[in-house]
Formats: sequence, C-alpha cells, structure tokens
Amino acid sequence: MSNKRLLYSIFCVIQIFFSSISLLGCATSLNNEDAKKPCRQCHRLSGALEPVMYDLNLTLNSETDEILGQVVIEMQCRKETSSIQLHMDPLFLYVQYAVLENRLTNISIDAGIPDIDWNREILEFNLNMTLEISYVYYLKIWFVAKYSDDEHGLTRNSDLTHGTWINTFSEPTYARRLFPCFDEPKWRAIFKLKLWLYGEFADISFVALSNTRSNRLNWRENLTIFEFEATPPLPIYLFSFAIGKFRSHCSEKYLPDREMCIWRFHNFIDWERMAEKIMKAAASYQTRMTKELASDPIARLYFLIVPMKLNGMEHYGLLNIKEALWPKYDDDYSFYKFSKTLYHEMAHQWFGNLVTVEWWDSIWLAEGLATFTSSARPIFFDPAHDLTVDSLVSKKWATRIPTIVYTKSATLLEMVESMIGSEQMSKFLRDYVRVFAFGWANTESFLQLLKASIGEKDLRIDRVAEFLHFWLHQESHPIVFIDYDKSLSQFLLSQTPKLGPAKNRWPIPVWVDCLEATVPERLYWIERDKQLILNLDEITTTNLTTKVAFNRNRPVYYQTSFRY
Repeated sequence: MSNKRLLYSIFCVIQIFFSSISLLGCATSLNNEDAKKPCRQCHRLSGALEPVMYDLNLTLNSETDEILGQVVIEMQCRKETSSIQLHMDPLFLYVQYAVLENRLTNISIDAGIPDIDWNREILEFNLNMTLEISYVYYLKIWFVAKYSDDEHGLTRNSDLTHGTWINTFSEPTYARRLFPCFDEPKWRAIFKLKLWLYGEFADISFVALSNTRSNRLNWRENLTIFEFEATPPLPIYLFSFAIGKFRSHCSEKYLPDREMCIWRFHNFIDWERMAEKIMKAAASYQTRMTKELASDPIARLYFLIVPMKLNGMEHYGLLNIKEALWPKYDDDYSFYKFSKTLYHEMAHQWFGNLVTVEWWDSIWLAEGLATFTSSARPIFFDPAHDLTVDSLVSKKWATRIPTIVYTKSATLLEMVESMIGSEQMSKFLRDYVRVFAFGWANTESFLQLLKASIGEKDLRIDRVAEFLHFWLHQESHPIVFIDYDKSLSQFLLSQTPKLGPAKNRWPIPVWVDCLEATVPERLYWIERDKQLILNLDEITTTNLTTKVAFNRNRPVYYQTSFRY
C-alpha cells in the first residue's frame, strides 16, 4: 500500500472515531451550505449514471465486528460526467481502494481517493476523464463496513434464545450503510451476492438466506461460502440477506408449481401445524390478489420470522415478519394480527416491489395501496389519535416513515373508492400495476393515471383530483362541525384544521342519507371557502333530524363534532 493510500485509510478511521462524538469539523464537504439542511438522507443523485448490476462479496467472521467487502457496480452513463457520486454513510463504511473499468476498450484506471460529504452521505470520485453517454462502466470498490445497533442497515444480534444472527434492513435509506450504492428507490438493478462466512458462522448449523436460492460450499472447517442466484432488477431497499441458525417448513401443495417456505430459528418446536395454516391463508391471498390485479409478481414466497421492531418488511423473495406476532394455537385474534401483517407485506409484491416509488416523498403510494388491498373492509383509522402536522407527501420520509403514511393514505384511497365505485377502483388498480410494472410511480403520475382511468369526461374526476391534491399536500386534517338551525330547518357544516396553519381548508366529502330510506344516500361537498347548507326536507321526508345520518358506513379521515 502506498504512503498516500495509507494516510487516507488512517484519515478515514480518525473521521469515523470523531464522528461518533460530533459530525461537525471532521467532514470533507462537497458543499458546506448543505450542512444546514436537516435531512442528511434527502440528497438525490444527478442521474448521470444508472446502476445495472451490483456484484457484492462480503466476508463475515464471527470473531470480528468488521465486514470486509468488495462490490462491482455495473453502470450505464446517461449524461457526460467526470465524476461518480454514490450514497455512503461514512459512520459505517470506509473505502480502501477503487478501480474504474471500461471493458469495451479494455481500459482500467485507479479511481483515486474519494471525497466524502458527511452532511449528505455522499461519496464522490473525481476522475481525470469524461464518461461517455451510453457506455457501460464497472466500478470496483474495496471497503470495510461495521454493524449498526439500531436495526437499520446491517445488524448483528445475539441472545440466549436465538443465538447469534445477522439481518439487513435498508428501507428507506440504509442500504448505504452496507455498501456504496445508488440508494434511491427508483434505480432498479440486478444483485449478485456471495457471502464468505468464517468462524462460528461457518458451522453447518448456520444458514444464509437472501432474495434468491443459494449454493452452499463448505470450503473448509472454518469457511463456508454461500453464492446466491442473480435477482431480477430490484429497488435497492428490497435487497436483503440474513444469517442465523434457521430451519424451514416448506410446501408446494397450496400454490401450483410454487414452493412456499417459512423460516424460523432452529430451537423452536411444534410450529409446523401453524405454519401449514399460515401458508394456506397466504396462498389464498396470493391467488385473490393475482386475479384481481391481473398480474403475477413472480416473487418467491419465503417468510422469515425474526425479532424486529417493525411488524414486517417486504424484502423481495424473503418477507420478514416480527416473531412476537407468531399466532397461538386456538387463538383467532392472534392469527388475525399475524395475518394482517402477512397480507400487508405480501401486497407489497405489487405495490412497492413490482411498482416502486420514484422517491420517498411518494411512499404513501406503496404503503397506502398495500394497506388498502390487504385490510378488511371498510377501512377505518380513527383520526382523533392523529396529532401530526405533516403532509403525506414529504421528503422527510427519506429518514423515517410515520404511521400516517399507512393509515391516512389507506383511508383516503377508501374515500376515493366511495366516490368512484368499487368497479372503477379495481380497474384503476389493474391499470396502475400494468402501466408502471417493473418501474416507478410518483404522486403526479398516480394522479394522471387516475384521471385517465376514470375518464376525462366523467364529472367526478375534477372533484377527485382536487380532493387528493389538498389531502395529500396539506398538513393535518379537518374537524367538521355540524350545526342545526331549528328556525330555518337547515344543517350547517363548517370546518377548521385540527392542527397546523389556521388558514388550511380542504374540499371535504360528506355522505348523507336518511335512516328511513325515504331519500337515497347522496354525496355532498364542504367547499374550501364556504359552509355547506342542507335543508332538512332535501335529505329526509320524516322532518326529524334523528333520521339523518352523516357518513354512515363511510370511512373518512376527519373528525365530526355534532353541535345540535
């Protein structure tokens, strides 16, 4: 190793040490102004280069806390550039060496010492050459990684019940803790993975799992190699692997020509009967969704049951589900809770995996549609517990995905279905999967397709588009007050924001019907700039306010206060 490169390695180690105390004063920043930005994970790459494939080799030794890695990133140049930017969290990674290859011209160059932007988690190689449009380049990086202790990125866990196990969790922006990469959901790439396991990890009792099947080679007593088949092109946050003392229960009898497997830690006993029940339920849901959406995601149905903070994670071909949710025998409620998470993660095969999001500000699409298509109907989440002042469309979700992204977005989709009808909604969901399959969507493209699916001539489309625009982009939600003027025999409906700016107003749908069925249910709107006034004789012929129902069996995401 040259003196220059040795000094660089020492410098990286010093940076990592001092960054644990403070990120200030130890960053080699590409742009000092970005240090003022609160979101370190929000920086997006230029798009000059697109990933095609990651060929990843990782060496893990049970005796050390460091992971040695090598990744070859196959990239295609979309715009001329003389630099290569990648995402990398320098708290968990440092680069030892990098080489850039053009295999067409058989040219290979030292990529040099990269600049590190700690505030934006960016690694940049400044080259003495220009990368040409349409050419394919191969960037080979040698690096050292370390485990995280917050279940984000690559984690190593150990306890008396499970022994030692390793798992990855990359959503939303934590793949950059595992290796330098294009850590944005819209970039799909093929993943090839080879794991070199030393020490205790090489023991026959340890199993490595990933998104695809593997070939196990017991090279020698203290070295086992797992080489996995290449994945189809995936968003990077769906790439995953796990290592532990797992064993499986598998079956092919529930889905034609498709094996289903549930993986648990080896020391759990007498769980196979419940596993059969779960696989039967999963197969039923898979069949129904495939029929309703007219699309098969062709993902492997492997379920890994492990301890985790979240209820589940939709890794392609290796769905993770929280161990604490495992159902108890003869306990219908515990099975319901487990299956609720199971179906949600399976729904992501279509909404998230088959159709991913362009960026995390549109994650409501993946989580909302997954919740919408996996929940018992009607969907109802009580907004009384929602004290947030964030909008559903927010770049902040690149850091953390909050509960409202699941609950509020699913309820809004339920409200849209109430406006356009279940048949029209089903058609739209099929169109959505068909149009964006193996690609990405964002809020704007979703709304454009919704308009096209409903039909520009349908009078409802303008209302639906306006409704979604304000409810997706505006903070908090409204409280609707319903008053009754006895002298005029009129209902007066008005609104105010629960939290956030006092000037916020929404177009609010209200379904009104007569309990005696003398007048059919009708959809009304509270406009953003005025009250809604309803004459009693328009909505019931009984002349009784007690016979008037508001939003009966219609889930809505606003609170209602009756003041009469």
